[in-house]
Amino acid sequence: MEYTSTANPDFISDVAAILESVGEIATLFRFHAAAGNRSYEFFKTVESFLERIDNLPSQTIVLVFRTPQFPIRGTVNDELIQRAKQTIPDGIDWAVVRTTLITKGSLSWYHDFVDSSHKELENELRDDFCWGHPVAVGVEADWHDSAVVVSAVKPFDNGRVERGIY
Repeated sequence: MEYTSTANPDFISDVAAILESVGEIATLFRFHAAAGNRSYEFFKTVESFLERIDNLPSQTIVLVFRTPQFPIRGTVNDELIQRAKQTIPDGIDWAVVRTTLITKGSLSWYHDFVDSSHKELENELRDDFCWGHPVAVGVEADWHDSAVVVSAVKPFDNGRVERGIY
């Protein structure tokens, strides 16, 4: 099976069209051979998205959502927690994504957490990684569905595209 390269002009054009339609590029990066490690990230320009792609390791899968994701946005406080619990049905898979980078020494990441219960949703939002920080919260979309995302794989430096293990 052939996979689309993140350098493919059609992929980049699709991403630009999504940005124009949706107003942001909501992305899920799935990292090769990283024990399931992934990162939800949001971009306001195609240029910042492409800069991030340039810094990804080869074989990273890049999934760009076709529609707005995680519509509950803001700094975590009691009101945001109540809004999230009122909006997301208990028992439905949801995700919390901190939208500011966390840095600890030489490591940096965007914290995210996925579950399906209101109890865990509240616990996660009250956690030190989220409380008082800007987040995006919402029902987790089916990122396996090509109707929901456009996807590509970061190629090796020689241009070869090979899907990894995730």
